[in-house]
Amino acid sequence: MMSMRLWNAFASRRTGNMSRNRTPGLGKSGWSVIRARMSSRDLFCAILSIKSWALENPYTAARFVDYIPPMSLSLRLRRLAANRSIVQTLCTSVEAEKSDDGADLPWKRPYLTKESDPLNHSTSDLSFLYQIPSTEYKALLSHGLPRSYRTEVENFGQAGLLIRRPAMKIIKKLQDTKNEVHRFLINGPDGCGKSLTLAHVMHFGFKAGWLIVHLPSALQLVHSSKPVRHSYHNPTQYDQPDESVTWLKTFRTMNSHLLNDMTTCSKYTWGKKDVTHVGDPLGSVIDQGIQKPVHATDAVGVLLKEVALQDNRPILFAVDDFNGFFGLCSVRDPDGNKIAVENLRVRGHFLRALKAMKCGSAVMALSRSGMLNEKKLGFSPGALLRKEGLAAITPHVNVRVDGYNEDEIISMINYYASKNWLTGGYTKEKLEEIAFLTQKNPIALRKLCDPY
Repeated sequence: MMSMRLWNAFASRRTGNMSRNRTPGLGKSGWSVIRARMSSRDLFCAILSIKSWALENPYTAARFVDYIPPMSLSLRLRRLAANRSIVQTLCTSVEAEKSDDGADLPWKRPYLTKESDPLNHSTSDLSFLYQIPSTEYKALLSHGLPRSYRTEVENFGQAGLLIRRPAMKIIKKLQDTKNEVHRFLINGPDGCGKSLTLAHVMHFGFKAGWLIVHLPSALQLVHSSKPVRHSYHNPTQYDQPDESVTWLKTFRTMNSHLLNDMTTCSKYTWGKKDVTHVGDPLGSVIDQGIQKPVHATDAVGVLLKEVALQDNRPILFAVDDFNGFFGLCSVRDPDGNKIAVENLRVRGHFLRALKAMKCGSAVMALSRSGMLNEKKLGFSPGALLRKEGLAAITPHVNVRVDGYNEDEIISMINYYASKNWLTGGYTKEKLEEIAFLTQKNPIALRKLCDPY
């Protein structure tokens, strides 16, 4: 096995000189050190792996042309290959290592399910990945998922999502009790896939025709560096015009196919001239906030109020980093003073809508990433939400997300291998080593496998 990461480490013993426009090579003395530490069998396996890797990744191999060993090493390999008995013994040894008893090659095992519609997912699809259509990914999930996952989707050219038990638990409950209001709290250790679990549930709601009210990150809202202004309604509270406009645009993109059928239930006055009458399309409230940012925060409040009062269409209230609403705030007023988190009006709008919701369910995920005091807190709901946060979502159902199980990590290694993030054969021992190094943590596995 010779992945790009291993090849870089192998070629990092640089003892040669650096030219002006070329990548530094090892130099003859560097290769001498390596040759002295390698047996004939190890040398044969290394060159065989490098050749295999270069054939599978010609474009990437061309970038590392300066790492090709000098002629002396090639001559040694030729002399080694001249003895057919040695070559036959070495090849047999290499093949035996690749096919140990009980050590299946992972990419020969299926890792994708044929069912791409989350409405049809069942327990038989657990530990398999499914592909999200590009149009649905762009409309629904490209705005608020973790940056590492968005980068992965860009590199692979497709969005693959692992079907895991926590998401299926929530989806099953939503299917069985569609007309009841439920609150789910997704929690667990850092980097274990809480945001992607939320994304799977959102995709289900999107396909089921639910209205999606998604806040990508409450922590980003309370740590925003964008300017704020005093509210006209209450001078002690603050509007966030830029953040509000961004959220309104995202909401319209996610729910554009549903907004034409939804109308307002009350009359609203915007300043001295603009008025939204009873029965006007709900999209007019969004347009008012986008076209006039001074009214954007009010438009968010009106929109959430109208959505929460809807009783003819289920609502999926999805908030990531939900604990950000109950922690420290780093937003500053025009005078440069820090603002208390309870004085942000957008936060108040979301919490009131959460309590007033009549039809649908709320799914909230916790996260310590981006918190100012994350090192001092555990990842339990009580530590992150405190009494105020727990009271705001009572009653609720805790849904814990942990690291991958054995089937899930093998599926992910299959997936990465199919995208050339991993190359070469994997024995059972090597898979166990990867699981040990990453502790079956999704983020750690992605970082270990990422060649870039």
